[in-house]
Amino acid sequence: MTEGTEKKEGAGLADIAKSDFILLGAFLVFLGLISTDAYYRSFGLRFQFLSYPWNLILFRGVQTVTRFPSLLIFPILVLITLQADRSLKARISEGVRVPLFYVVALIIVFIATYRATSIGSREAAIDTVFSTSTLPKLSQVIRHEGGQNPYCERCLLLLMDSSQVVYFTGKSDKDDANSLPTTQILSRSQVDQLVTTR
Repeated sequence: MTEGTEKKEGAGLADIAKSDFILLGAFLVFLGLISTDAYYRSFGLRFQFLSYPWNLILFRGVQTVTRFPSLLIFPILVLITLQADRSLKARISEGVRVPLFYVVALIIVFIATYRATSIGSREAAIDTVFSTSTLPKLSQVIRHEGGQNPYCERCLLLLMDSSQVVYFTGKSDKDDANSLPTTQILSRSQVDQLVTTR
């Protein structure tokens, strides 16, 4: 094997590794996007209309895979499919190979979407109930125009960024599991201070 051939093979492997890494990153963003959308829909919100940072979408995808390692089977299946497609290039005609690849990819995306949606909804179901929620508990929301608000019973902070504050009244264990929580969206300029209990 000549030096030129070795360099070409090394460059080819590096390109394959790079494309596989990009594919894995795209899968994590996809997973984060679907689970985040399902999560906020459970609060009656569309996260697209919230100023939700996109880097947190990727973080949520990584976090989802960390919590549910079984989801790693989907990017692994995609990578296996890609490798099989590359190795079968010479043996199977493109007319058969390409449609087969797309069918397998669509099946994987469909199942991954279903799993990510159910995970986002399940996490939201836990967070909407005051006693089980992992969200910060609010005791008071102090506003500019109204002064200090009275004690905020069972209030949970859903989202806070540079432009808005979103909080809601958490459900009690007796409330209907399918009912949407009462969500309040305030401009950040309306809020002087938030008082949390944890």
